[in-house]
Amino acid sequence: MGRKAYGFDSRRPHKKQKFFIRKIALKITQTLRDDHQVELTVEVEAEQMEAAKRRAARKLSERGKVPGFRPGKAPYDVVRRHYGDEAILEQALDILVDEIYPQALEQEKIEPAAPGSLEKVEALDPAKLVFLVPLRPEVKLGDYRTLRQAYEFTPPSEDEVEQSIQALRRMYGTTQAVERPIQIEDFVLIDLVGKKVKPKDGEDPIVAERKGHAIYIAPEPRENEYPYQGFSRELIGLKAGDKKTITHKFGKDVEDETLRGATVAYEVEIKSVRGLQLPELDDEFARMTGIADTLSELREAIRKDLEQKSRDDYDDRYFRDLLEKIKAGAVIKYPPQLVEMEIENILEDLKERLAEQRLEYETFLKIREMDEDQFIETEVRPAAIRRLERRLVMDELVEAEKIDLDLDALQNEFDQTWEALVQGNEAFNRATNGGAKRPSNLVQAVMLDVTSRMLLQQTLERLKDLANGRVEEQESRPKKGTTKKTKATAEIPAEGTETNSGSADEPAEAKPKKRATTKKAE
Repeated sequence: MGRKAYGFDSRRPHKKQKFFIRKIALKITQTLRDDHQVELTVEVEAEQMEAAKRRAARKLSERGKVPGFRPGKAPYDVVRRHYGDEAILEQALDILVDEIYPQALEQEKIEPAAPGSLEKVEALDPAKLVFLVPLRPEVKLGDYRTLRQAYEFTPPSEDEVEQSIQALRRMYGTTQAVERPIQIEDFVLIDLVGKKVKPKDGEDPIVAERKGHAIYIAPEPRENEYPYQGFSRELIGLKAGDKKTITHKFGKDVEDETLRGATVAYEVEIKSVRGLQLPELDDEFARMTGIADTLSELREAIRKDLEQKSRDDYDDRYFRDLLEKIKAGAVIKYPPQLVEMEIENILEDLKERLAEQRLEYETFLKIREMDEDQFIETEVRPAAIRRLERRLVMDELVEAEKIDLDLDALQNEFDQTWEALVQGNEAFNRATNGGAKRPSNLVQAVMLDVTSRMLLQQTLERLKDLANGRVEEQESRPKKGTTKKTKATAEIPAEGTETNSGSADEPAEAKPKKRATTKKAE
């Protein structure tokens, strides 16, 4: 299998040739394109073309059989008569592409961002090869240090802490049959038949029929409640054995087309009612949860956990908004190949998460009522562009702010992360023999992840200080540190990917990504 040379994706191995033609300066014309790519038109000298043809003829004779000659020993003219000039020319162009493309990049001092491609052979006498080269991204940050955005996090209130404690009590609660009327937090079993009030001619009026359907009377309305949001509240006040007809008119925007604009009468019979019995709020309950030994310790643990989650959510919104402001003042250029790579990464990650939920990608698309092309264009591509631009801006910010990592802190975080993976990831545990072995690929992946997270955190903290005026202008450009700088890609937290809702955007990851390849044009 051929490897990439200078970003060019060729079908042929890029190995040192035994009989290399004399390297001479190439005649190259550059044409910049609006999509941050450059066309290199390379004119092939007659000497190069002739040498490539003879080497091509030798290769053809080595692979095939020329009557009367051993493999690779047939004279050039004999090979021409046997295979034809067209076959020799095609092989010669392959040889020239593999040799000229890296030489052209070196001569023009171009570092491609992704594999290039041979767009066309413009002429043959002399031969002109037209290569398309994706250029490395360019980011010019605006005056982001003058941006201001107040950081105004408010810790959860005592009411919110109390709500979390009550939710925990419900989790450890038990149910028992009751004869009283239904109330909030009860579990109800019903028989249900729903009929359209005015069905169309020939249409089956029954739209719902369930026996022994369980319903929880939730304290708050639920979006996915069956058969419609708010239905369970209609049962409050009824008792076991009661019957009731509930009429509901559906809107014209409901997901089920057969119910759009329809009025449905639901005949309900209450089969049983079970009330929720909550445990006493005391030290015994605290021990029951396994979180704390006393009620006061439980309350404090819940408060800290709630505050951390609340702060994480606030930080995600805060930094996303701040980065959008920074991005709005920046000039970002990148070739389209990088977006395609990001799309590939998002789809790969999405499929992995779906597999963990035992859901096939094709089934996911059917649930979304989309084909793959539609899903990519409407959801994945916009998400890929946002992710790519955020990452490019963050990379530039890391460089601009000269973020340094303390190597001792980096090693400590690596050790903690490694141990956490050994203890919490079964596949990782097996691959490392319980942490005893450290395969180089896993070490590199974990180190990249740790480095990215630490760079990200330090960069975000500096941006927050700048945005809140806590860094004086003369100090906004940090002095050169004494610690060794560790470079890695850092990404801003992105909108969360939920496979249930099918959002294509996702938290940016620090793990190595596969790079897409551009098929070589013939």
